Amino acid sequence: MKLPSFFRLTTLGVERSVTSYLSGPKVLMWTRAVGVLYLTAVLIGALATTPSLHYFISFFTNISFCALLIYYIWSLIRSIQYCRLPQENKENWTKQRSQIGEHIYWILYGTLTVFHILVPLVYWSVLRAHQKPHTGVYEWATISEHSADGIFMILEIIFTQMNLDIRHLVWALFFMLLFLLSAFVNYWTKNWWVYSFLDYNKHGWKIVGLFYVGTAVAIILLYVLVWGVHYYKEHLASRSKGAQARMRHGASDGDHGSSYSENTSVSSVSASTGAGIGTCMNNEKASIDVTLQSVKVEK
Repeated sequence: MKLPSFFRLTTLGVERSVTSYLSGPKVLMWTRAVGVLYLTAVLIGALATTPSLHYFISFFTNISFCALLIYYIWSLIRSIQYCRLPQENKENWTKQRSQIGEHIYWILYGTLTVFHILVPLVYWSVLRAHQKPHTGVYEWATISEHSADGIFMILEIIFTQMNLDIRHLVWALFFMLLFLLSAFVNYWTKNWWVYSFLDYNKHGWKIVGLFYVGTAVAIILLYVLVWGVHYYKEHLASRSKGAQARMRHGASDGDHGSSYSENTSVSSVSASTGAGIGTCMNNEKASIDVTLQSVKVEK
């Protein structure tokens, strides 16, 4: 099934999601396993302390956190599959992947890198000061949802070879718009605002409109920033590979140069030795001729 050029994975290799610039595939796999365990524990704690499932999924933080857990589980499965394969079968594994599935995975990664930087920033800079103090599991789950999510997403950015397509910024904007629309639907059906700053009756359409514009600008800036980090990561990796290649090439040239010097030395020694032997033979021949001449004279 062919996809439009905008949807094609022209710059994403499947191996990028299961390999790392800093470690082997198995280290990445175990990092993801730890992430799945911790994120699952946080989700269980959050669900155990929420009034209802509808209340839980009404918040953007919870929705994006569930998406992060799905991404980590998906990534862990991919890593396990890749690490279990013999080296000669890994290339076939990458070729057999569904293009649509790979694109969904790439979109999920790109949007989560933005959302899980945005969520901690907004929570700790704006919302935390207005939140009622809590203790126990609820407090731990709340802090983890607004901090551990960013940590685990940054680990993915650093360790994997994943890259971003700047055009896919539209997906981050699209998903945020869907959530904001769902917040309005929630108000119209339940008469309850998920976030009070969306209440246009209280703040007016101008303030709410400014919030929409500010959210869009923040997502654009964050996506460009994260895209720049990925670009710089690729640049450093290419420089490192180039330096390693030059070192190998230099070592190879050194070996050739050493062999050439040794061969030259051996040739020189052989030539000088041959010349010395030839000289000695000529001297001996001349001595024999002189001796024969003296014998003839005596006769």
